[in-house]
Amino acid sequence: MTDSEVSDIVYELDDDPKEDNIHKEPWLTEPDIESGKETGDITHWLRNTITPRPGGSGANQRTNEQIELIKGYKFDKFDNDPSHVGYIKKTCPSDIFKLITDHWNRNRHNLKMERSGASGDNGYIYNIYKRIPPSLITCDQEKEEILGQHIGSILKPVVEEWCGTEISQNYVAFGPRAYLNGTILHMHVDRIETHAIGIIICVDHDLTEPWPLTIQDRKGEYYEFNPSPGEMILYEACRLPHGRLKPLCGRYCVNYFLHYKPTDWLYKPKDVKTPFVGTPVYQIKWNPTQSTNNPLYT
Repeated sequence: MTDSEVSDIVYELDDDPKEDNIHKEPWLTEPDIESGKETGDITHWLRNTITPRPGGSGANQRTNEQIELIKGYKFDKFDNDPSHVGYIKKTCPSDIFKLITDHWNRNRHNLKMERSGASGDNGYIYNIYKRIPPSLITCDQEKEEILGQHIGSILKPVVEEWCGTEISQNYVAFGPRAYLNGTILHMHVDRIETHAIGIIICVDHDLTEPWPLTIQDRKGEYYEFNPSPGEMILYEACRLPHGRLKPLCGRYCVNYFLHYKPTDWLYKPKDVKTPFVGTPVYQIKWNPTQSTNNPLYT
């Protein structure tokens, strides 16, 4: 299917464009902070008044077991390159980025609160403001499936070139997902059965402060970086703990996600024996180690 055919299906002309419902909710621009707390001091306030969401010993043990299990799989390029850290920043192909942004701009008026394991009581997506949902997604899942399959097939060779391994035709696409003011993504690893390699595409954001993504690399070091719209991060999603530890300050940050697995990837959730206990997140110290030699930007 060509880009034009996908556009005809996904981006039908709207003679009666609706108002973007992100703009209608005052709580997206007016944080619900306790009386006397300054908006600009949110990070200091959070660090000193919010108790980190507990992961439970079982959650950390399960995450560590999954990481150790996946180390047994050898990617052709990764494991023959001692400098490989597990992620890389690239520019999203312009035609793909246009498809995603067009879809976002045409559907941003029709958003709903995300209800999934990721943002549930035991999920890794959390909002410090009780009356703000952590994330919203668009409502037209049928069009998003068409869009996702098309984008997934176009970016599959990019993933194969990066990891040097043949990738399965069964890939997972999700988004656009809009994270809202006050959202935190606790450190976590992704699904072992499908999310061997992930792509995060930065679609759009309206932030008053940077909202950095933190990744713990293969060598155990932590890196923070701030993707701009049009940039994408490839990373070993079910092996490397990742998250956004600082609460989002602003109105929203919109990402699009794709996940791939090698053709001989046989891992299943049952392979990880440690049961879920508490929230399935990976707890680390608040401030990750900074490095002037961040390989992401070299």
